[in-house]
Amino acid sequence: TLHEEMWDVGGDGNVFSRQELYQIWINLPSRKKLGRSAASLLGGSTGADVPLVVGDGGRTHTKVLVGSHAGSAAGFDPPTDVCVMHVRLTGEGARWTHDMGDGHETAMIYTRRGAVTVGDDAVPSHSVAHLSTTGRTLEVRAAAEGGASEPVADFLVLTGAPLNEPVAASGTMVMNTQGELEEAFGDYQKGKMGVPWDHEVTDEEWRDHVKKNPNQYADVTGVGASAATTSIRQNEIRVKN
Repeated sequence: TLHEEMWDVGGDGNVFSRQELYQIWINLPSRKKLGRSAASLLGGSTGADVPLVVGDGGRTHTKVLVGSHAGSAAGFDPPTDVCVMHVRLTGEGARWTHDMGDGHETAMIYTRRGAVTVGDDAVPSHSVAHLSTTGRTLEVRAAAEGGASEPVADFLVLTGAPLNEPVAASGTMVMNTQGELEEAFGDYQKGKMGVPWDHEVTDEEWRDHVKKNPNQYADVTGVGASAATTSIRQNEIRVKN
């Protein structure tokens, strides 16, 4: 998980806006690695539904970006069995629980602000905790106390089912064998995954560039993804606040 923070700053030093970016790289099953790329918008008036689940007497707020939580399912259908949630704990004694999905043996937490505890272990701000697979219910508590409406911690939760496939990786390419890696790099160099563009192009210029240099892979079952996750906007998920 890569977390970046960006600010728009004027000549006088005043900050006009602040944005946060999270890049979450998820491996795909072998049958979907050479599929056509796709982009999905989450939230807002035009994107897939992002349910907000309020629990623990109003002290927990969970945005379900991918997967499901407490009976509420996100509108985006991922190409592999994963769950991604943004959780905010508010007020004294905030406690959040989540029933792990069937087969979800991988789970981790990234603390965006504040600190939390999982069992007897503390997870400080801007830290990643890889969780054990013991038990079926995940419980997270705020490590500090706050007022009735004061956010004391928020974090990302990522869980998923293992693919149980071999992994061969180099740079931004993730395949199953060394031979597939070499083929993927060759495809990239030939432009089969699309062609990179200058970072200063306008939206209109970018759309024209992508139209003239499309991804050349065929559609596969489910959401497509290419063999690589490069600077090309392949299999991109954007989240609207």
